[in-house]
This record gives sequence, C-alpha cells and structure tokens, in this order.
Amino acid sequence: MNKHFAKVIDPVAIATGIVGNALLAVVFLITPLRLRPLSHTLAGLGVVDLLYTLSCMLVYLTNKGVQVYRVPGACQITTFTLVFSKSVEAWYIFISHLNRLNAHTNSSRESRKRRVFNTKFAVFLVALLVAAPLLHVLW
Repeated sequence: MNKHFAKVIDPVAIATGIVGNALLAVVFLITPLRLRPLSHTLAGLGVVDLLYTLSCMLVYLTNKGVQVYRVPGACQITTFTLVFSKSVEAWYIFISHLNRLNAHTNSSRESRKRRVFNTKFAVFLVALLVAAPLLHVLW
C-alpha cells in the first residue's frame, strides 16, 4: 500500500505545486494587487518556487526512467535551480517582512510607487547576489 501511495502522491504533489505557484505569480503580477509592494516579493517567491517544483519534476521523471539528463547541461541547470531557488526563497521571505515593517513605520514618508520600485529592485538584486556565487555549478 505504501508503494502505491507514493506512486500516486508524488506526481500529484508536484503537479499541484506547479499549478499553485504559477497561479500565485499570476495573481500577484496581473491583478490590482500588483500595486502593492509586498505583492512583488510574493510574486518572486511564486516564481522561485515554480522553478523548484519544475526541477523536482525533472528529478522525478529521471527516477521513473525518462532520460532527461542525457541533454548536455541538464544536470548542472537542475542543480543550480534547486540550490538557487531555496537560497533566494529565504531572502524573499526576509524582504517581505522588512517591507511590512517599513509600511508600518514609514508609511507617510515614501510614496507607494517608490516603495514598489524599491521592492522590485530588492527582489532583482537579491536574485543576482544569490546567483553570482552559485554560477560555479554551471561549469
């Protein structure tokens, strides 16, 4: 019974993660929520988690016999994506907490557009700063 459960639950969990993370990114980037600074951090979190679940799907397919890693560089890209996404995820959660703290303490000093720009810049900068030391995985 355990083996049958694992055969069913793994692909269902991965598929649910892919759909859920894609919806998370779309909701925070397309709806009127995009005007909030926190939405950009959460959308970045959704994109990073989507990358992670897609990489997990590649690992799962390889374990099931699909020859994904015969493509040159697939293993390096998967390893980079798995490590990168988990590292960035922690920083994005930290940025979201700082963003909320800033909204509660300095709400009258900065305009919302300025806070949205600062959040977008922080999300982009964190992604670059986390990716730079991990580029050795791609060699």
